[in-house]
Amino acid sequence: EVPAPPPLFEPFGPRREGHDLLINQPGLRFLRRPLSATASAYVTEGEVPCAPEAFLFLWTDLPFRRLWDAGLAAMEELPGGAVYHAIQYPYPLVPRFYLYEREVRRLPDGTILLLAKSAAERLGHLAEEKPGVFCPKFRSYTAIRPVRTSLGAADGSPDGASPAAAGPAPARCEFVMYNLDEQPVPVPSWLLNRLLRSTYPAYMDKVRSAVAMIPPGAERAAEARDGPLSATRMHSESGASGPSEASSVSAESPRAPPVPPRRSRAAPVALRA
Repeated sequence: EVPAPPPLFEPFGPRREGHDLLINQPGLRFLRRPLSATASAYVTEGEVPCAPEAFLFLWTDLPFRRLWDAGLAAMEELPGGAVYHAIQYPYPLVPRFYLYEREVRRLPDGTILLLAKSAAERLGHLAEEKPGVFCPKFRSYTAIRPVRTSLGAADGSPDGASPAAAGPAPARCEFVMYNLDEQPVPVPSWLLNRLLRSTYPAYMDKVRSAVAMIPPGAERAAEARDGPLSATRMHSESGASGPSEASSVSAESPRAPPVPPRRSRAAPVALRA
């Protein structure tokens, strides 16, 4: 069983005990902690130049996610609001896929929590119909909050602004993504670390680029959601007309961080057992 993460009311902090720091860049830290031969905990910490609600939309809107996330093999809503989420892995690994449910919670201090948990117990029978390797055991927690100025106001807020200022500072938010993922078969730790170090920075560059693509109305659509989510219901309530507008909310990828696909001259090898 995948263990529970630390308490969600204190997701931000400078230290991650027992984690290996794989990537340390301005605005981005990525850590991994092996839990067993098949399970790992992953932490991604960073800042992006947008409001928390916009960042929630970036990860959670299914049509928008398909536009920018090159690591997706497939992503669709299932009956009852669950999500089928398949991701590409570099050679020699075959695609992995997940079936999960998602929920948004909001804390009094303005922190947004995006939670995802496996729906394998309820929807596991669908796994036989899907290609790739099914990963039934995981949990995913993302915390997002506005970056505070030295005067205590959130970036993007006029509170505490200097009279000489032309306007509020551009909105920024900080985030912590905590993923616990158990693969059905062992993947050598050295291979997994090598793949993550070589591909994850480029993936996060895509995330930063996607921030600039967030459409008008995205924050309003994200603000409307709280509790269990349904992409279809979100599309109806937002009045969106296509993938370029606010249309749905699903959960952030409940898995080890995505690894963009690589081309290979050889056929992929299915590391299943």
